[in-house]
Amino acid sequence: MSQKIGIITFHAAYNFGSVLQAYATQQSISMLGFDVSIIDYRPKSQNDYYGKLYRTSFGIKPFIKDLMMVPARSERLIRRNRFEAFIKEHLSLTEERFTFPDELNKIADTFDVFVSGSDQIINKHSNELQNENWSAMNPYLLTFTTRKKITYASSPSSMSDEELQNIVEPLKRFDFISAREEDAAVKISHLTGKKVPNVLDPTLLLSKENWLKVSEGASIRSLPHDFVLYYSLDGTNKVAKRVTTLRNIAKSLNVPVLVITPFAYVPSDKYLINDHSFGPSEFIQAINNASLVITDSYHGTLFSLNLGTPFLSISSGSGSSTRKDQVLSRLHLSDHIVGSLEDSVSKLSKGNFSEDKDYRQLLDKLRQESVSYLSNSLKYES
Repeated sequence: MSQKIGIITFHAAYNFGSVLQAYATQQSISMLGFDVSIIDYRPKSQNDYYGKLYRTSFGIKPFIKDLMMVPARSERLIRRNRFEAFIKEHLSLTEERFTFPDELNKIADTFDVFVSGSDQIINKHSNELQNENWSAMNPYLLTFTTRKKITYASSPSSMSDEELQNIVEPLKRFDFISAREEDAAVKISHLTGKKVPNVLDPTLLLSKENWLKVSEGASIRSLPHDFVLYYSLDGTNKVAKRVTTLRNIAKSLNVPVLVITPFAYVPSDKYLINDHSFGPSEFIQAINNASLVITDSYHGTLFSLNLGTPFLSISSGSGSSTRKDQVLSRLHLSDHIVGSLEDSVSKLSKGNFSEDKDYRQLLDKLRQESVSYLSNSLKYES
């Protein structure tokens, strides 16, 4: 009888990266022969942040930002429904849903092994945890169980050493720890005294074929044969300043730009196609079908390189951008990094942007190493 594995992560955030990394972790473990479930833990803070079109409890700034998205209200409702449909169809959730940390005590012995991760589940500044006290992180630190504990590719993002001190003791009680970023692996290893390998984000553990299969049910709108995809996580104020540049890209390449900006509204015109209705499957198909992707997103970058779509990754070179930079450096793809949307125009105009397929062999090697680590940590018996 195969071992039962329970995963806890940000699986129900209406965020492409969160839902797709949860699916990837589930499938990667399942493909190793384990009986795997995702613990349907949806903290109130997550429901408040993602479950409402207008966030009245997060202060005036988020509320004003949401009001600026009113023109896209109907598409945002479709988007929310598509996320829930994907979660229902593709994630193997526990029968019971949990909202409060104490409720998890009842499943303390349900699984042989508990897996925490990936994503920013140990980042105090993540959307789910930023307004909570440190105890809100306990479910993801698996403090409710004494069973075998593994954290795979978890990310503290840019948390300081001082902030990490708040979670060092729970981390020490993990049997295996791995981190998504190289600097995080070094930092956590130093603080815990444990070996912490740098592993791939779980979305890179699945092949292009795996992702295209899971996205077959996409209800994607009719798009031109050729288009550029611009995917940004910035808000309306920042994105609005880039509209002229986006139009110039469309004109210079003679193709429209599909604009996917979950937190910004951009009116569509003859050059720009703005759509807020995309769910996880539609997101995958959009990246796969694009002739070029320009993105400031971590997972937008990862899916572009995994699906083999030409891409430029916008990076400030600091903060959360270093997550993308480190992955691209490991795959010898740093030449795909640009400092801004304007820089991408310059790079395209110089004609020195090419489809670099040489990273495939290296990606396969890193994928095998990460899968091997995951397999060995799950099977290891002390």
